[in-house]
Amino acid sequence: MSVDKNLVEYSAEACIKPVTEDKMEFMAQYHKLVELIKDIEREVKPMYAGNKNSAETVKKGLGSARMLARECYQLNLNLYKQNHC
Repeated sequence: MSVDKNLVEYSAEACIKPVTEDKMEFMAQYHKLVELIKDIEREVKPMYAGNKNSAETVKKGLGSARMLARECYQLNLNLYKQNHC
């Protein structure tokens, strides 16, 4: 049983994809979003205890997280379109 050399080369190329600048940007934005969510999480307990500064921090953090989530979604959508068109 012989293996077609072209098939092996094609399979190897399909499995290894270089990390593009867009992918790096997506990963950076996603990392920022995760860190922001961790920061918000730290402020929730003091907020429920009545700390007004924490409540303001959570409000601002949620607004920022919403924008970052939208950016991550758009970047991911663009990456998907590039890879599947």
